[in-house]
Amino acid sequence: MDFPERLKAVIKRSGLKREEFAEAAGKSRTQIFKYLGGEQNPTADFFQAIKRAFPWVNIEWLITGEGEMERPRTGGLHQVATGNGHIQVGGSVHGHLAGGRGRVSAGQGGQVDAEQLLNILADYVSPKILEEIKARLNIP
Repeated sequence: MDFPERLKAVIKRSGLKREEFAEAAGKSRTQIFKYLGGEQNPTADFFQAIKRAFPWVNIEWLITGEGEMERPRTGGLHQVATGNGHIQVGGSVHGHLAGGRGRVSAGQGGQVDAEQLLNILADYVSPKILEEIKARLNIP
């Protein structure tokens, strides 16, 4: 898989349209299309912008094709799943997204601050999924 194909895969995984991806990466739509068409190679600032905007992307993979598209998860957070308003982080924290209260219940009646959860999830899910979670929690 060459760089344009890897970039296409990242854009698809992000859940954004190419124009939205370009904006998030700080590049013009035209520039992204040149990268996708193999007409130009990206510069270091492009990869830095990708790392900031999409922290889940393994930049080494994007540049070289070695490894996996997504960065390895660290800190014991080995699984993140969403569906029907439920989330799971690791094997021990289960919760239900309680919209409108800005808090997430976390097993045995504990509470997790929603902003903290969103900061953690930003490293593990695409921006589109993160926005869906924010919408369910009514967080601007």
